[in-house]
Formats: sequence, structure tokens, C-alpha cells
Amino acid sequence: MPRRRRRKKEEGIKLCPRCGMPYDWATVERRGGNSYVYFYHYLGNKKVKKCYGGAADSYKYVSMLHEKEGLVLTGLLNPSRAVEYMWELSKYLRDNPEKAKEHRRIIEKVIRNLEIALKLAER
Repeated sequence: MPRRRRRKKEEGIKLCPRCGMPYDWATVERRGGNSYVYFYHYLGNKKVKKCYGGAADSYKYVSMLHEKEGLVLTGLLNPSRAVEYMWELSKYLRDNPEKAKEHRRIIEKVIRNLEIALKLAER
């Protein structure tokens, strides 16, 4: 039987990432050496919908496929994961200039989007 920890609302997660509905509570369940997040929706009349939210800590096996880029894909409970991914990818591109050159147009668009986001945050 997996070990469960019942939790109230997860900080920063407003809606269930699986179905998009507001959720009532979440659990982190351990299976083997891994932890997984589940979101619960109370539907009334003792009915509850359970949605799988993914790994709580990191996606160990998926991350193995991205070792050369330096990425460790983390779960929903890491609110800074997108920024960490960008940082690791920027270091990968710095160390692999041919890849950076190959993807120059996309990188320039990413930089423009980040500049727009920073200007909006200054308002």
C-alpha cells in the first residue's frame, strides 16, 4: 500500500493541471523511491474525482534523456522549474555554439519575449 500525505492546496497551483478544474485537496503518494502528486475534486454525493498530477520531485527516467543538455525535469511542486530549465539550456548553448547558431531565430524570439515580460513586470 503506498504511503500518502494529504495536503491542502498546493502553493501556486490554482487549478488541476490535468483537467483544469479547481481542486479541493492534493496528496503526495510514495511508490518505491518516487513521489507522485494527485489532485482531488469533490463532486458531491460522496463522489470524488482523482487526477494524476505527475512527479512530485523529479522525472528521473525522462531526465536521463536530457542529460547532455543538463536538464533535470522536476515536478509541479517546484515553482521555479521553468527558469531553471532556461538557465541550464543557456549553459548548454553557450558550450555548444553550433547548436546556438542553428537555432538562432528561436533564441532571438525567446529573448524578445523575455524582454517584453520584464517591461510588463516593471509597470
